[in-house]
Amino acid sequence: MEGNESELPVETRDPVTVRRLEPADFFCGVTLIGALLMATAGSLDGALFLAVTFMALLVLRRVGLPTPFEVCFATGIVLQGWGNALLLFERIDWYDKAVHFLTPMLVVPSLYLLLARVGAVPPPWENGLRRGALGLFVVTVALGTALATIWELVEGGADLLLGTGLAHGYLETIADLYSSLLGAVAAGAVLAWWASTGGRDLPAKRVRAEALAEGE
Repeated sequence: MEGNESELPVETRDPVTVRRLEPADFFCGVTLIGALLMATAGSLDGALFLAVTFMALLVLRRVGLPTPFEVCFATGIVLQGWGNALLLFERIDWYDKAVHFLTPMLVVPSLYLLLARVGAVPPPWENGLRRGALGLFVVTVALGTALATIWELVEGGADLLLGTGLAHGYLETIADLYSSLLGAVAAGAVLAWWASTGGRDLPAKRVRAEALAEGE
């Protein structure tokens, strides 16, 4: 019987490994506690921001990204949600530009992976050719820049139609776009370098297997 133990399915031998604690689970728990504490303290706006952040993290958990990508995506969501809840965008001068840079850098690689999963773009691991890495870089930068532009349009539209104060002038919007562009360039460079080198720091084969398995 002992000799056949290694042949048992993974689920039978080690059920903990099958349902391990993912980064989004941790972020969900902390954000839920934060939302409850803010609601108890009477900060309804902060509680609402964290509630939305919590729901976004739940969706992210269901998407089933490979762990390194999930960590980055969850961090991007948390920077936005907690930054709004704690008024960090207003209280810290550099926070807004930092988040505009970090959000595309952390989130866009995961979005590319999701597009590759549904066949909309070539998988990052398709080949190690330089022109393939260049195409990956260009598409990633374009995706990040487009999303940043859409976000600025949403802010401007909300100010125009709803009377909010999300946008802070033309030059401020241009500065935000520059920060987002640099973040998208950083995301494209890292993703292209990683794919072209076979994942020197992140095991490409394992991440690819996880991505394909979750996409089935």
